[in-house]
Amino acid sequence: MPRFDTLAELREFLENNATGMAHDTLRSAADSREKRRTDAAEVNQAITKRWSQGLAALDAAIFAMGQNGLMMLKRLDEVDAADPNDSHQTVRVVLALQQFNALIVLQEIQVLLQAGFWSGAAARWRALHETAVTAKVIAERDATLAQRYLDHGFVVQTRRLTAYFDEHGIGPVAPAELASRTKKAAALEQAHGVSNASSKFREPYGWAIPLMGMNAKGRRMRPSMEALEKLAGLDHRRLLVASAHGIVHGDSGGIGGTVLMEDGQWLGGPTERFIETVARPTFETLIHLAGATHVGFEPELNDFCELICLVGSSLMTLCGDAIEKFPRE
Repeated sequence: MPRFDTLAELREFLENNATGMAHDTLRSAADSREKRRTDAAEVNQAITKRWSQGLAALDAAIFAMGQNGLMMLKRLDEVDAADPNDSHQTVRVVLALQQFNALIVLQEIQVLLQAGFWSGAAARWRALHETAVTAKVIAERDATLAQRYLDHGFVVQTRRLTAYFDEHGIGPVAPAELASRTKKAAALEQAHGVSNASSKFREPYGWAIPLMGMNAKGRRMRPSMEALEKLAGLDHRRLLVASAHGIVHGDSGGIGGTVLMEDGQWLGGPTERFIETVARPTFETLIHLAGATHVGFEPELNDFCELICLVGSSLMTLCGDAIEKFPRE
């Protein structure tokens, strides 16, 4: 690379040579691909050897979550056919949503951990934690709150679609359908309005406004994940959530902790280190989530209640045992 005395000279060089340099980079990357694959395989083998029992337990947990989720879907269909006005059905729908969302996130965590990308897995753990919090809050309350949760999702997504269409003149929803959704969303906002609230239904966690306490001015406080964590009894992980937050948003603390290691090593790829720091809280969170989605799924003692509680308890026991397979280091 030649030296330049002015920015104008540098700009001219780049304009004349950037395309060629880009093609050179593509060729070099192709040549090094096999080495990257070899390095990735070595990390994968090291992780598999060191945490084989824990990773096997994660496989089992993912399998159980999928199988139990299918049971939940079957139950939803049965209740709809038998009694479409069942008062608990809305709660079941929300818990099934949490179950399948957790199933997807768990698989993402598994892939990232197995590949040595622990910070990515930690970021996805935060999503798992928030899913567990929501599931516990919904499971411990009634269909009214569950319906608020579902309607809030419709309102928020409609506003996102509308904003995108207004900005770009195009989107995944046709204008006529978007107009219909917007009308329905406005009606839902009005129906779910809470007097003396510090925030609106359409704002973050607006579905949880009725659960919030009053402030000194007699207004219901704005809902937040921190407040929901306390309601769910999962606020003991707040500091870990804050750390994951830094990774998710790439703030200076998050980047410093994931790129610059304690020993001064700069990290630019996968590593077999820190796997247990994500795996342990993942299993712990799954215990709480499984308890909420399974035990809260059926309000009355019947054959299905016994079955879903049994398989849920089995999954929770599996996760508890798995924690011991990822010892603290």
